[in-house]
Amino acid sequence: MTTRSKCLACATLATLAMALATTGPMGVARANGAPAANVAWPGGNTYQRSLGNYQLPDVVLQDADARPVRLREALAGNDPVMLNFIFTTCSTVCPIMVRVFAELPSRLGPAAKNLRMVSITIDPEYDTPS
Repeated sequence: MTTRSKCLACATLATLAMALATTGPMGVARANGAPAANVAWPGGNTYQRSLGNYQLPDVVLQDADARPVRLREALAGNDPVMLNFIFTTCSTVCPIMVRVFAELPSRLGPAAKNLRMVSITIDPEYDTPS
């Protein structure tokens, strides 16, 4: 896969991640525990959220310790989950995405209390647990 293809894949997967991260059980969009159409974001901006039902693929990933983890199990539960799709050789948008991802809990403050954050590589042949 070329670097350009990987960056396009990152952008596509990031869009999917945002859709999955903003849905609760059964794919119903949630904000502060309740369905919402407009959600305030820190800084005063708002965005429009769509409701949908997304089926997660039953794939097995590896965690940082090379242990198998089922994606469905990793994302199960009622707590919010934020996904980040990266690859370590990406030198364009990935470092920015990782930085924003890392800063998110402090920007959300107390609202990030139960936030679970998961990074997934799109280049598992190169990005292996160390």
